[in-house]
Amino acid sequence: MTEPGPLIRNATSSDAEAIAHVHIRTWQDAYANIFPQEHLAELSDTLAARTDQWRTHITVHEAIPVLVVAEVADGRVVGFAGAGAQTDPEHIYEAELFVLYILPEFQRKGLGQALFSEVVSALQNLGFSSMLLWVLAQNRSARQFYEKMGGILIGEKEFNRWGEQYMLAGYGWPELFRLDIA
Repeated sequence: MTEPGPLIRNATSSDAEAIAHVHIRTWQDAYANIFPQEHLAELSDTLAARTDQWRTHITVHEAIPVLVVAEVADGRVVGFAGAGAQTDPEHIYEAELFVLYILPEFQRKGLGQALFSEVVSALQNLGFSSMLLWVLAQNRSARQFYEKMGGILIGEKEFNRWGEQYMLAGYGWPELFRLDIA
Protein backbone atom coordinates (compact mmCIF):
# COMPACT_ATOMS: atom_id res chain seq x y z
CA MET A 1 0.00 0.00 0.00
CA THR A 2 1.41 3.40 -0.95
CA GLU A 3 1.71 6.18 1.55
CA PRO A 4 -0.66 9.10 0.92
CA GLY A 5 0.90 12.24 -0.53
CA PRO A 6 1.30 15.39 1.51
CA LEU A 7 -1.81 17.29 2.48
CA ILE A 8 -2.00 20.85 1.13
CA ARG A 9 -4.07 22.95 3.54
CA ASN A 10 -4.48 26.49 4.82
CA ALA A 11 -1.90 27.53 7.39
CA THR A 12 -2.98 27.92 11.00
CA SER A 13 -1.24 29.83 13.79
CA SER A 14 0.09 26.53 15.18
CA ASP A 15 2.10 26.18 11.93
CA ALA A 16 4.09 29.39 12.50
CA GLU A 17 7.23 27.77 13.93
CA ALA A 18 7.26 25.03 11.29
CA ILE A 19 6.89 27.63 8.53
CA ALA A 20 9.74 29.66 10.03
CA HIS A 21 11.89 26.52 10.16
CA VAL A 22 11.16 25.65 6.52
CA HIS A 23 11.83 29.26 5.52
CA ILE A 24 15.25 29.30 7.20
CA ARG A 25 16.34 25.83 6.01
CA THR A 26 15.36 26.45 2.41
CA TRP A 27 17.17 29.80 2.32
CA GLN A 28 20.28 28.13 3.74
CA ASP A 29 20.10 25.43 1.07
CA ALA A 30 18.86 27.29 -2.02
CA TYR A 31 21.05 30.35 -1.57
CA ALA A 32 24.25 28.65 -0.34
CA ASN A 33 26.13 29.66 -3.48
CA ILE A 34 24.47 33.07 -3.80
CA PHE A 35 24.48 34.78 -0.39
CA PRO A 36 27.46 34.94 2.02
CA GLN A 37 27.60 31.77 4.13
CA GLU A 38 27.98 33.66 7.43
CA HIS A 39 24.68 35.46 6.87
CA LEU A 40 22.87 32.26 5.99
CA ALA A 41 24.25 30.55 9.10
CA GLU A 42 22.97 33.44 11.25
CA LEU A 43 19.41 32.81 10.04
CA SER A 44 19.12 29.91 12.49
CA ASP A 45 19.33 32.46 15.30
CA THR A 46 16.19 34.18 13.99
CA LEU A 47 13.75 31.27 14.45
CA ALA A 48 11.81 32.90 17.33
CA ALA A 49 11.47 36.25 15.55
CA ARG A 50 10.48 34.59 12.27
CA THR A 51 7.95 32.43 14.11
CA ASP A 52 6.34 35.59 15.47
CA GLN A 53 6.34 37.17 11.99
CA TRP A 54 4.70 34.12 10.42
CA ARG A 55 2.12 33.90 13.23
CA THR A 56 1.20 37.52 12.48
CA HIS A 57 0.95 36.78 8.73
CA ILE A 58 -1.33 33.83 9.48
CA THR A 59 -3.64 35.68 11.86
CA VAL A 60 -3.70 39.05 10.06
CA HIS A 61 -4.63 38.17 6.48
CA GLU A 62 -4.18 41.57 4.83
CA ALA A 63 -0.55 41.17 3.73
CA ILE A 64 -0.64 37.47 2.78
CA PRO A 65 -4.30 36.43 2.42
CA VAL A 66 -3.35 33.09 0.85
CA LEU A 67 -0.95 30.99 2.93
CA VAL A 68 -0.92 27.23 2.53
CA VAL A 69 1.31 24.46 3.87
CA ALA A 70 2.31 20.98 2.73
CA GLU A 71 1.96 18.52 5.60
CA VAL A 72 3.27 14.94 5.44
CA ALA A 73 1.64 11.91 7.07
CA ASP A 74 3.47 12.34 10.39
CA GLY A 75 2.11 15.89 10.72
CA ARG A 76 5.30 17.77 9.80
CA VAL A 77 5.04 20.88 7.65
CA VAL A 78 7.61 20.45 4.86
CA GLY A 79 6.70 23.34 2.58
CA PHE A 80 4.57 26.43 2.25
CA ALA A 81 3.46 29.08 -0.22
CA GLY A 82 1.87 32.48 0.15
CA ALA A 83 0.39 35.13 -2.11
CA GLY A 84 -1.66 38.29 -2.09
CA ALA A 85 -2.26 41.58 -3.84
CA GLN A 86 0.57 42.97 -5.95
CA THR A 87 1.10 46.66 -5.16
CA ASP A 88 3.76 47.88 -7.62
CA PRO A 89 2.00 50.26 -10.05
CA GLU A 90 4.63 49.53 -12.71
CA HIS A 91 3.12 46.09 -13.28
CA ILE A 92 -0.32 45.13 -14.57
CA TYR A 93 -0.49 41.92 -12.56
CA GLU A 94 -3.07 41.84 -9.77
CA ALA A 95 -1.53 39.27 -7.42
CA GLU A 96 1.96 38.28 -6.35
CA LEU A 97 3.34 34.94 -5.23
CA PHE A 98 5.48 36.06 -2.30
CA VAL A 99 6.89 32.74 -1.09
CA LEU A 100 7.10 29.11 -2.13
CA TYR A 101 9.57 27.04 -0.13
CA ILE A 102 9.98 23.29 0.33
CA LEU A 103 12.51 21.49 2.52
CA PRO A 104 15.34 20.17 0.32
CA GLU A 105 14.61 16.49 1.02
CA PHE A 106 11.01 16.95 -0.19
CA GLN A 107 11.80 18.83 -3.39
CA ARG A 108 11.28 17.34 -6.86
CA LYS A 109 8.36 15.20 -5.65
CA GLY A 110 5.48 17.30 -6.98
CA LEU A 111 5.00 19.45 -3.86
CA GLY A 112 5.98 22.67 -5.62
CA GLN A 113 3.36 22.10 -8.28
CA ALA A 114 0.75 21.18 -5.65
CA LEU A 115 1.47 24.31 -3.58
CA PHE A 116 1.55 26.50 -6.69
CA SER A 117 -1.75 25.07 -7.91
CA GLU A 118 -3.43 25.59 -4.53
CA VAL A 119 -2.25 29.22 -4.40
CA VAL A 120 -3.48 29.91 -7.94
CA SER A 121 -6.87 28.38 -7.12
CA ALA A 122 -7.16 30.43 -3.91
CA LEU A 123 -6.19 33.63 -5.74
CA GLN A 124 -8.83 32.95 -8.38
CA ASN A 125 -11.41 32.41 -5.63
CA LEU A 126 -10.47 35.83 -4.25
CA GLY A 127 -11.07 37.40 -7.69
CA PHE A 128 -7.49 37.74 -8.91
CA SER A 129 -6.97 36.98 -12.59
CA SER A 130 -3.20 37.52 -12.99
CA MET A 131 -0.06 36.98 -10.93
CA LEU A 132 3.64 37.74 -10.87
CA LEU A 133 6.59 36.79 -8.69
CA TRP A 134 10.21 37.76 -8.16
CA VAL A 135 13.00 35.19 -7.81
CA LEU A 136 16.74 35.61 -7.43
CA ALA A 137 18.08 35.66 -10.97
CA GLN A 138 20.92 33.31 -9.96
CA ASN A 139 18.48 30.68 -8.64
CA ARG A 140 18.33 28.58 -11.81
CA SER A 141 16.39 25.74 -10.21
CA ALA A 142 13.54 28.00 -9.09
CA ARG A 143 13.51 29.82 -12.41
CA GLN A 144 13.20 26.54 -14.30
CA PHE A 145 10.32 25.52 -12.04
CA TYR A 146 8.43 28.78 -12.66
CA GLU A 147 9.04 28.50 -16.40
CA LYS A 148 7.67 24.94 -16.25
CA MET A 149 4.61 26.35 -14.48
CA GLY A 150 4.04 28.68 -17.45
CA GLY A 151 5.66 31.84 -16.11
CA ILE A 152 6.73 34.44 -18.68
CA LEU A 153 9.89 36.43 -17.94
CA ILE A 154 8.70 40.03 -17.49
CA GLY A 155 11.86 41.80 -16.34
CA GLU A 156 14.56 42.20 -13.76
CA LYS A 157 15.15 44.53 -10.82
CA GLU A 158 17.77 45.05 -8.15
CA PHE A 159 17.42 43.63 -4.67
CA ASN A 160 19.51 44.64 -1.64
CA ARG A 161 20.28 42.00 0.96
CA TRP A 162 22.93 42.27 3.67
CA GLY A 163 24.30 45.40 2.01
CA GLU A 164 24.90 43.68 -1.33
CA GLN A 165 23.04 44.12 -4.62
CA TYR A 166 21.49 41.10 -6.36
CA MET A 167 19.23 40.78 -9.37
CA LEU A 168 15.69 39.48 -9.23
CA ALA A 169 13.96 38.00 -12.26
CA GLY A 170 10.23 38.61 -12.57
CA TYR A 171 7.80 36.05 -13.97
CA GLY A 172 4.19 36.72 -14.84
CA TRP A 173 1.00 34.82 -15.48
CA PRO A 174 -1.32 37.28 -17.26
CA GLU A 175 -4.32 34.92 -17.22
CA LEU A 176 -4.54 32.59 -14.24
CA PHE A 177 -7.72 31.01 -15.53
CA ARG A 178 -5.79 29.62 -18.51
CA LEU A 179 -3.34 27.65 -16.37
CA ASP A 180 -3.64 23.91 -16.62
CA ILE A 181 -1.62 22.78 -13.62
CA ALA A 182 -3.95 20.45 -11.75
